[in-house]
Amino acid sequence: CGNCKELMPSVVAATRKYAGKMTFVTVAVSVNQTQARVAAWHKQNPIATEMVYDLHGKASDAYDVPATSYVVLVNKAGRVVYTGVGGDQNLDAAIAKALK
Repeated sequence: CGNCKELMPSVVAATRKYAGKMTFVTVAVSVNQTQARVAAWHKQNPIATEMVYDLHGKASDAYDVPATSYVVLVNKAGRVVYTGVGGDQNLDAAIAKALK
């Protein structure tokens, strides 16, 4: 999606900057996308995150996801410390704050 494409440079930069300090997981949702299509996209656009597919919407429901490009940061205690939506999020600032 357009938001995902806009957000991707920030995600790539964050995975490089915070490698070894945190775990990144990309959750693909089942809205208009098949697992095969998501896997093909990920193969053509490799990013340093684990890619999982939310086939039954459990992650989307658990985090009350309002739209694509929804970012959730969870700290070591398991608390959500940041949520954001859209392609123009300042992930670096959110991650730096979360790691304090």
